[in-house]
Amino acid sequence: MKRVAYCLYGQPRTYQDGERVIGNLINKYRNTHHFDFFFHVWYDESLEGSAYPCNPYRKIPKKYRLIKKETIDKLIEIYGPRVYIIEKPVNFDLEKLKESIMYHVSNETQRYNFPNVVSNLYSKYRVCQILTEYMQKNNIKYDFIASSRFDISIDINFDLNVVDPNITKLYCRSIINNEIAIRDNIIFATYKIFKIYSETYLHLEEILNDQETLDMLDLMRSGYLLCLERLVTGQILMNYPNFTDVVEFRDDIPEFTTIAFYYPDPDEV
Repeated sequence: MKRVAYCLYGQPRTYQDGERVIGNLINKYRNTHHFDFFFHVWYDESLEGSAYPCNPYRKIPKKYRLIKKETIDKLIEIYGPRVYIIEKPVNFDLEKLKESIMYHVSNETQRYNFPNVVSNLYSKYRVCQILTEYMQKNNIKYDFIASSRFDISIDINFDLNVVDPNITKLYCRSIINNEIAIRDNIIFATYKIFKIYSETYLHLEEILNDQETLDMLDLMRSGYLLCLERLVTGQILMNYPNFTDVVEFRDDIPEFTTIAFYYPDPDEV
């Protein structure tokens, strides 16, 4: 039986979608794959009842973004994680990053959303960190890693048997319109490349100022650089110049969709 580490990160909004989708995946492979869960989640009891912030690209009603302790308790009950971290939201110091090349060629909306981007990347990094510590402490190796947000809402048709634990590979959905960029919703990867992917947060200043990487991202599609997809893609490019040998874009990995897309007003309740 293959061992899979499933790493969840970020805000727990509309987590019920993820519970259904991930539950379906586990049930489908229950006879061939064993799943251990790890997660990093944001929560501050002093903010109980207020709403998690959201990016300006999507209209997420406040009722789906409420900060509630019962949500965190529910996540622990659903996933029974091997290790998890509950962390208060962080106000990141972005001053050096705002001086970067990529920041200056980005538009106002992208700059406004940049704190959310950094928060997401940090959460990815932290869940990989606790996974690594758990593996080392318990002398455990996983055949591969699955990683997603809590709110993934489209069923996963990707065949997990495709992943060869002996080959460095990351499987993901390409960004919309077949642009060459790693989609944020869910990935499957062997541990080595997953760790590099998750450490994007540690190398942001380098990525945002690397002209060669910026040029390569420009070739993929200019005008939308300061976003999660571009930054994690830049991290992989900097570590694997043979990008297409280690990243495989798959149509059977779902695009990112949540209930948030169906509402016109972010304050609708």
